[in-house]
Amino acid sequence: MIVMAFQIRIAEPSDAHALAPIYQYYVDHTVVTMDCTAPNATTFAYRMTQNLTRYPYLIAITEDNDVLGYAYAGAYSLRTGYDWSVELAIYVRHDDLTHGVGSALYDMMAKILTMQHVVNVSACITANNARSLDFHTSRGFTQAAVFPHFAYKFSQWWDIIWLTKQLRAGNQALAAFVPFSTLRQRPGFRLPKQP
Repeated sequence: MIVMAFQIRIAEPSDAHALAPIYQYYVDHTVVTMDCTAPNATTFAYRMTQNLTRYPYLIAITEDNDVLGYAYAGAYSLRTGYDWSVELAIYVRHDDLTHGVGSALYDMMAKILTMQHVVNVSACITANNARSLDFHTSRGFTQAAVFPHFAYKFSQWWDIIWLTKQLRAGNQALAAFVPFSTLRQRPGFRLPKQP
């Protein structure tokens, strides 16, 4: 494996033009996402803006500002009782899957979510996506549910697997969920160091 130097920073809506094509590949050629039509950069930027209020959105870039991938957390549900549970998504440029970008994005995301007092992280994965299943199970995710015949794309039905992981014990006294926009405004806030 070739080691590639890259850094992780907070993504901004202005990055949408670089992130949208990464996502479009997965929309057009895979069942990694069940979107059947890729959003344009304007729609992508809007989604990012909405997301960044409550949750982190990260981007991995090289020293030359070449975008390698991105990750974001989103609400499992908008009902208040689910504030401590999120869904995680990671998209790495399809031609850079073996350079550790996904792992670095995941590790950074887990640290930030812990700072927000998130307890549970989940991932919704198409059953035949062995790469993603291996990625998540190697990081401590366990299968919580299988939804057979649950999504339809490319003229066929797909089973969906739901994986979960606890970032900290759920039976501990809960600290209030901290929206990402609030966390970012705290004096001295900075992203945790990359390994």
